[in-house]
Amino acid sequence: MNRLIHTAILAAAALALSPAVADKGAYEISPLCVATGCFGGDDPGFPVEIFQTGRYVLTGNLDVSNEANAENASGIVVFGSIDVSIDLNGFEIRGPVSCTGQPVTSCSTTEGTGIGVRLANNNASLRIKHGSITGMGQHGISCATLGSSCQLDGLRLSQNRENGLRAGGLDAFVIRTAAVSNGVEGLNLRYGAVRDSRARFNGGDGIRAGEATIESATSTSNGGDGIVSNGVVQNSTASSNDGNGIFCFGCQALFNQVV
Repeated sequence: MNRLIHTAILAAAALALSPAVADKGAYEISPLCVATGCFGGDDPGFPVEIFQTGRYVLTGNLDVSNEANAENASGIVVFGSIDVSIDLNGFEIRGPVSCTGQPVTSCSTTEGTGIGVRLANNNASLRIKHGSITGMGQHGISCATLGSSCQLDGLRLSQNRENGLRAGGLDAFVIRTAAVSNGVEGLNLRYGAVRDSRARFNGGDGIRAGEATIESATSTSNGGDGIVSNGVVQNSTASSNDGNGIFCFGCQALFNQVV
């Protein structure tokens, strides 16, 4: 074999066996590395397990739909009280579920525990941006741990059996995100804010926000209420929902349009 070619092959093999790092220090999560573990602490197979603070970037779609009991398979789980940023980089985390109806009346499975991205421990910080999470067995994203902070930016959460987002931690900030055709609620959070986002065709409430601030949001054609809040709702639109447009208990509702 040509020595130059042989050297190039050995270099490529060594790179493939090393922890993948991309985007100037961000750890890479690719469909190829899932089978062997993408970095230290990550066991082979799904879910991809993150144990250390840092930036992570997808370089391809993550598809759990071919896993055994795929409705229970998760894409990425973040462990520990750490600070993690995940850039989906325009790619998708995909599960096996599909939902039908506008708004959703049924999904292809009635049970499942799979979550696209799950925050597993208290007092952690998670940021997710720029991509899609579709068809998971339970939620698209779960940040329901105490004292946690969860930020979503530029995401599409769709066709998940329960909620697009389930966030019960300290703060959740949702920006430029669409929750579409999820089996139960589009966006479910307790504290924080929803801005420049929309919920549509979800089986239950479009946006259920507790004490969070909702601003410049749109919630249409959902099977429950458009917006449920006891915080602040302003400059938002709720139309063609099967329940109330805005169900406001002790909230401040300012400059909204309800149809």
